[in-house]
Amino acid sequence: MNKSPKGGFFLSIFLVMTKFCLNVHRWTGIMILSGRIGRPEIKQVLIMRASVVAIFTNYPTGKLVHFCGHEVLTGSNYNIWFPIFDEKTLFQEIEKIMINCRVAHNVTHIERIRRGDNENGYFEDYRITYNLAV
Repeated sequence: MNKSPKGGFFLSIFLVMTKFCLNVHRWTGIMILSGRIGRPEIKQVLIMRASVVAIFTNYPTGKLVHFCGHEVLTGSNYNIWFPIFDEKTLFQEIEKIMINCRVAHNVTHIERIRRGDNENGYFEDYRITYNLAV
């Protein structure tokens, strides 16, 4: 086993351990081993992943989605609601909104946090995980 600080055993252990950092939702530096055998190269890759919470409402007047706490998607007065045309394709509709606003490269995951009912319809809160637009 090669235990030199330039590479070898310790570098390979470090690279295996850093692969578990992919689920972190912020800028993360990941080291990747590539190149020919005997002459490895190390490259740095940036994972640009973020998440935002969105409120989906289904009322008789229409289906709308509102993004919480995002400087672009909430609007200048924090009161912008985007129309949703088909609830069955909510993932694609949200992804289309985020790409057109140049916030996301793509949406990777949507998770429903909670659901509530009132006299007019219902609402659902979602946590949306996405890759940042470059």
